[in-house]
Amino acid sequence: MDDSNIVNFEHNVMAVRISSEIIEERGDIYSATRYAWKASLDKCKAAQYVLAVSKGKVIGVFKPTKWFPSTDKEFKKFDLVKDRYGFKGEVASSEILAIYFGKYIPDMIPKRGDAQPVRYFSPDKNQKISNDSGDQKKSSLKSNKNEIDPKWKYNASKSLGFYLKAIRQNNDYDQAEEWFNNYMIEQLENSGVEIEWSWNADIPVNDLRDFTESLVECIREFKDLEEDIIGAFHTFYINVLQDSYGEKSKADAKSLDNILDYWCEVQFD
Repeated sequence: MDDSNIVNFEHNVMAVRISSEIIEERGDIYSATRYAWKASLDKCKAAQYVLAVSKGKVIGVFKPTKWFPSTDKEFKKFDLVKDRYGFKGEVASSEILAIYFGKYIPDMIPKRGDAQPVRYFSPDKNQKISNDSGDQKKSSLKSNKNEIDPKWKYNASKSLGFYLKAIRQNNDYDQAEEWFNNYMIEQLENSGVEIEWSWNADIPVNDLRDFTESLVECIREFKDLEEDIIGAFHTFYINVLQDSYGEKSKADAKSLDNILDYWCEVQFD
């Protein structure tokens, strides 16, 4: 694949991963693309186009005309899911299709440990194929900060341990997420943090950064983690980070953007 096959973003877009199974289930690419995504409404509305992506390739381009909560009657024919958004829209014009359709987004080519279903791109985030495509991306949040506080390494290890315990004992991913969150709530309350929204929205951003990097280190230390468990946790923690914004200042929101980007780009093998 050369650069001529890579999308050159000329708009603010929201790119979503869809599978052949969901296309077959819903009957067409538009129906598979428009419902329903764990995302902030502001980011949804900022997207000029939504790209349907399969195995890194853009297979559909749509212009949203209106966004709705996933529980809206607009989606009554779909299986109900909560706390997500979907859109009503139309196929993009031929001029827009020529820019995006049939091209590839390198960040959305499937790779181990990356299960993020939604990505956002803008003209300042255009990509090229790396000449060292086999190298792992070793991004870090620590370039301008001190070493991670040991307590976050401990909390990352313990919370991840509870998550894995629920899966290995009961094969229950909902319970795994609940045990993970309950542990973090207990630790923050014990350290004097008042939980007003949720543990992830109320934790100081610098601590969330330390905790996130500690999770990456812990996962890499588990050599025998199954790929599907890594993928499930990766997606779960994306939702944790996306729900962390709350009423953050602009500076904190920018820091959270960096944390989310780091988590989305990291590879665990």
